[in-house]
Amino acid sequence: MSSSVPVAVLERKRDCFLDDTQLLFSQEPARADNAFYLGGYAIEFGLKARICGTLRWKEYPPDSGLKKLLQIHDLDDLLLLTGLSARDFDGAWDQCKVWSVEARYNPEKSAEESANFLDAVRKVVEKLKSDE
Repeated sequence: MSSSVPVAVLERKRDCFLDDTQLLFSQEPARADNAFYLGGYAIEFGLKARICGTLRWKEYPPDSGLKKLLQIHDLDDLLLLTGLSARDFDGAWDQCKVWSVEARYNPEKSAEESANFLDAVRKVVEKLKSDE
């Protein structure tokens, strides 16, 4: 991420990633691993939008000395900045935090693994959106 992204763009991309996970998952079980990967980005963008709301930023990352520090993909690190904790997600966070940007190199996910993950992703994203 070389420039800052407005909150509205983060929210739109979050929703698009979430919709795309459903499209990929419904195609073939062979696409389940791609749905898994995009699901992680739905959470990442949801977290970044939530951070903006919590800290009253108009974009992520803000144009400040923190910019390089905030260019991260780690979900647990991003969660810390939202003001929420894993407990706020009724168990769904534990299923989601296994995602990383390196997931694209991992072995294919089964349809069942992806389905469970995507259910958790939807719950996490809905909670993140609840106070927008």
